Amino acid sequence: MSNAKQDAFVICPMGKPGSSANRRSNELLDKIVKPALERFGLKAECFLVPDHKNNHNIHEKMMGLLEGAAICVADLSDHNANVHFEFGYRLALKLPVIALIEKGQKPLFDVVGYYMVHYDLKKPEVAKLEIEKILRGKDFGPPQLRVTNERSRQNDLIRDYITHHKPKTIDILQLSLATSMKDIFDSIEVCEDLTMRILLMQPGLAADKYSLKGRHRVDVEITQGRIENIELEWRGMGRSKPPTIGLWYYSHEPSMAALIMDDNFVQLGWYWREPSPIDSKGIRVNGTKAPAVLAESESARELLPKVREHFNAVWKDAELVCFRGPKQDKLRLAWKAIQKQ
Repeated sequence: MSNAKQDAFVICPMGKPGSSANRRSNELLDKIVKPALERFGLKAECFLVPDHKNNHNIHEKMMGLLEGAAICVADLSDHNANVHFEFGYRLALKLPVIALIEKGQKPLFDVVGYYMVHYDLKKPEVAKLEIEKILRGKDFGPPQLRVTNERSRQNDLIRDYITHHKPKTIDILQLSLATSMKDIFDSIEVCEDLTMRILLMQPGLAADKYSLKGRHRVDVEITQGRIENIELEWRGMGRSKPPTIGLWYYSHEPSMAALIMDDNFVQLGWYWREPSPIDSKGIRVNGTKAPAVLAESESARELLPKVREHFNAVWKDAELVCFRGPKQDKLRLAWKAIQKQ
């Protein structure tokens, strides 16, 4: 058993020295995994460098890390048998493990329902920051994104509404979905025949004009990755009909955030501009710590005409990013129709 409570065991394909698998694992470790772990004071342990003097101790050390490491990170790329054995052993112990897979690869069927970070070694920052978010969610280190009690309470209400009412349509207009993406995507598993339209701020505009820099880009790309893999995720849960989801980027001046479910639920908030704390000549977008309005039933329907008018005006000029799901052609036609108005 490992005595170092801040050890992080990195499980990855070793390959022969100089092989493509070995080179990729070393690059993954250096560019993504180590920098993410080090921010939380975690020391990465792995077996990529052979220790021929202590071969007889490798298995004992591996089992000690699997059982005693504070966190494990497993790269499931290439369906390596040893990696999957160690990943499964860690899961069986009910201890925290973060699963990774190289972008473009598909996981094996038995692990397809497990949430995975899709990494691209040409864009390491995206996966690195997603690993950091997961570590914060598992209480490693202080959280950087604060969600107020009121915001958390409203997220709970949204999740409860989705669970009990199983809406057919969800429309979202926000900057990045950073504070509610997981709640929403986990909740819609109960929905049948769902169509979602998601409008988020264009990452380049957020970085250049509003001094939001790389953090916003990563938040948006994480949401985009979840959408792009929604069909695979649904199949992994044994669901035959995934939701239909469209993602667009908008470039208008942000003023209002909105979440609309069917004609019965509206959540509203607002944004304003202020001087950037990191760029004396720049501005940034800030928002209310808690949404200003949350309405249901008759109260929601009174708000809907103006809210939908604003949503459709933004949607009309937005840039299409991706479609997924069985009704994507129908959703595309609806978008084309509103562009002609």
